[in-house]
Amino acid sequence: IEATFSRNVFVNNLCAECDYGIWGGYSYDTDTRDNVITGCRVAAAFEHSQRCMFYGNNLVHDKTGIQLWGGGKPDPNWGYAKKKDVRSLENTITQNAFHDVQGPCVWLRQSESAHVVKNLADGLTKGIDSDGSGKPFDETSLTPLGGNPLVEPVQWGNEREYPADIPTLVTDWWNPFDPRRNPKPKQLAGGLNPFVTPAARRGRRYILVDEWGPFDFRYPRLWPRGEVASRTTQFEVLGPKGQWKVVSVKGGTVVGPKAGRTPGFVTLTMPAGAATDVKLTLEYTGAEVTDYRGITTPAGKPVTFSFSQFFAPIDWNIEFFKWDKDTDPRKDEHAFSVLLAGPPIATAKSSKLDYSGYGEWAPGVPSDYFAISATGDFTIGAGNYTLDLTTDDGARIFLDGKPLQLYDSDGKAASAFHYQGPTGYTAPLTLAKGKHRLYVEYFQIDGYRTLQVRLKKR
Repeated sequence: IEATFSRNVFVNNLCAECDYGIWGGYSYDTDTRDNVITGCRVAAAFEHSQRCMFYGNNLVHDKTGIQLWGGGKPDPNWGYAKKKDVRSLENTITQNAFHDVQGPCVWLRQSESAHVVKNLADGLTKGIDSDGSGKPFDETSLTPLGGNPLVEPVQWGNEREYPADIPTLVTDWWNPFDPRRNPKPKQLAGGLNPFVTPAARRGRRYILVDEWGPFDFRYPRLWPRGEVASRTTQFEVLGPKGQWKVVSVKGGTVVGPKAGRTPGFVTLTMPAGAATDVKLTLEYTGAEVTDYRGITTPAGKPVTFSFSQFFAPIDWNIEFFKWDKDTDPRKDEHAFSVLLAGPPIATAKSSKLDYSGYGEWAPGVPSDYFAISATGDFTIGAGNYTLDLTTDDGARIFLDGKPLQLYDSDGKAASAFHYQGPTGYTAPLTLAKGKHRLYVEYFQIDGYRTLQVRLKKR
């Protein structure tokens, strides 16, 4: 839910697996009650809000609960701030239940007279994180909860995709303070139960789209679920109910089970060293299959399916830096280069350069005004390749010591070293057989951020 600069009432909503469950920047006199917010990076975020009420909400396994903040001087030319008070002021958080919230249940910064009272928490890591701007807290602000009977443990497998591990499901509406006051809305005739049951293929994890469109689970499919270790990728085996087995592997090694039932998992370890083509082929036997072309295979007849990709292992050495007005890459590239030549504030090693989203990219690295220098070594066969870059904010890339010319989505030569939202660039490469080195310089200003570098065959 996103509603800003307005007065609203949010009641009986289910917000699941979102970046922000509810975003209410500059809201005023807004009533947020009896909502279930689960598996979100931030359950509710209200910046510069006034007289907003959060009551009777059930927050389950979110990374952060409720965020309220203000502060900062508005732009003197901004008409809204000339006519409106834009402080964070007199908001109330009461009779909410926080279950297994990973970060703070309540996060306050320059939120004047914020009142946090009579909330319950269970399995919390951190209760209230405040700069002291709200009303004083006491033992009634956030007290232990004895357990939530409507939260059940669920085994998702090794890979939990977004935005965090989600080992629980909420199964119904629930008010922790007055069970007699049932906040459950009346279900429409034929309406879908919005709560995901343990066996359901629903939620963000199963919104799967490939080059043929949305996956409908009527045919077997291998879906990559990400790295579980360096050069080791886990695939989920999806499709109708039935059995699968590995029939061939090219360019890698299957680790663990080589047969099972759908849904299931198979894990593939890629080789170290030179780039190679990888192909994993499975055979499915079970229910009737209808593939993306509309071709039907009768039940019980084997169906072969596979996953293939070009795998180019790159050994990245990544260094993080914090920049300021004296080393601003937009104003003084020489000072920025000197900064990157100095000691980093953090380092990392990885087989891929792939960062995106909010949060801490490495221990001790700030969310804003930081930089990366990354050196990636790889061995590859002679041929034509494409380097893909996605960046927010600025980045530039060197190959074997020479700057790469990047091209935008229109095929025009472009620089990526500037302020921007997530933007894609490409660089066509003709590489000789042997070892090569990529060098990436990147800077983040503020807000959302991403840095992704990939090499593929052309």
